[in-house]
Amino acid sequence: MRQQNQQKAGFSLVELSIVLVILGLLTGGILGGQSLIRAAELRGISADFGKYTVALRSFQDRYFQLPGDMTNAGLFWTDFGGSCPSPYNASLPRRTCNGDGNGRIGDVDNFEIYRFWQHLTNAGLIEGQYAGVVGTTVNGGTNVQFGINVPGSRIATAGYTVRYISQPCGGGGSSYLGLCNGTNVIFFGSIDAHLTRGPVLKPDEAWSIDQKVDDGRPGFGGLQVPSPNSSFQPNCATSNVQATAEYNVQSTTNACGLLFTFMR
Repeated sequence: MRQQNQQKAGFSLVELSIVLVILGLLTGGILGGQSLIRAAELRGISADFGKYTVALRSFQDRYFQLPGDMTNAGLFWTDFGGSCPSPYNASLPRRTCNGDGNGRIGDVDNFEIYRFWQHLTNAGLIEGQYAGVVGTTVNGGTNVQFGINVPGSRIATAGYTVRYISQPCGGGGSSYLGLCNGTNVIFFGSIDAHLTRGPVLKPDEAWSIDQKVDDGRPGFGGLQVPSPNSSFQPNCATSNVQATAEYNVQSTTNACGLLFTFMR
């Protein structure tokens, strides 16, 4: 029986061109979608800083103290009594403890860095509900947990913590450029030790946010970044000197977090 040879036809140039066009459109759509997602994440950071600024000032106007540092929080919300600080209890999220009233978040009482967020939520000034103590489990070697005791952000690996920082300004081995004479700071970044100061932003992204909400300088104003002396963000700023430091915008890696300064 004679077998007939079957000719196998390949793709024509027109068909290949159509396939390449479709692949290009799909790739462009994916990259464009990623750009839109990132833009939304960056806008979320600016919105968060504005939200927390308003909440902080409203709390001070209402209670005449800083959240977390408040000495009479137990009068307004049920406290743990003599057991402060008590382990995390999801069924009693509003139970809290008093701060020491020294105007420095976490300077003496480390639990103030968690109660800061708890007091703001107890007062109804920010969304969510945060425990005023360490998290339920150890997360990355720390007790910081997004959504449990500190807020997260639109960037899944980043969130917010607060701490009083007292170091000299710029140079001299200081990890910070412009935090003279001590100040309270809200950190934005990934978890590093008990704070959120790990890098999650490219320097040009940090610069863009700073331009929109402050002065665009890494060592001045209410929004700053650490100095190259720091072990946690050594590549975000170009210099240890406050007056001359700029954002290292030529870097294309995630080298920056942000810090928002506030006094009592």
